[in-house]
Amino acid sequence: MARTGLPPAIEVERRLEPGTLERLDRLARWDTTSVATIRESYRAVRPAPVPPDPRIRRSDEVVPGAAGRPDVAVRWYRPLDAEPALPCVVYLHGGAYIMGTLDENDDRLDLMALELGCAVCSVDWRLAPEHPYPQGLDDA
Repeated sequence: MARTGLPPAIEVERRLEPGTLERLDRLARWDTTSVATIRESYRAVRPAPVPPDPRIRRSDEVVPGAAGRPDVAVRWYRPLDAEPALPCVVYLHGGAYIMGTLDENDDRLDLMALELGCAVCSVDWRLAPEHPYPQGLDDA
């Protein structure tokens, strides 16, 4: 029960992934004094890279930028046993426009490609404040 005597608005233990719950206590120590310190706090809690699922082929590519924009790094996830032509999900990592990397969701995107039977294209979009909104979204 919360201090108000009411149940919590969010049942954290039921709604978060186990890996997130394991790291939850570290979130309170985030230094939010600047974008740089927020990014450093985020790096401290993000999971280590994971090897590809053996049923998935991951490949990195650089896509030429459109209309004079910079080139964009992407990572493809494809089930090994898939047809050449597949539907595709374009995935943009979270991070409040200021943090996040191409590597942080590999395990989730492997699973998404397998369960949906599709290709997944994860975009390494440019982050603010170095690239103000909407530049990062333009990368997609």
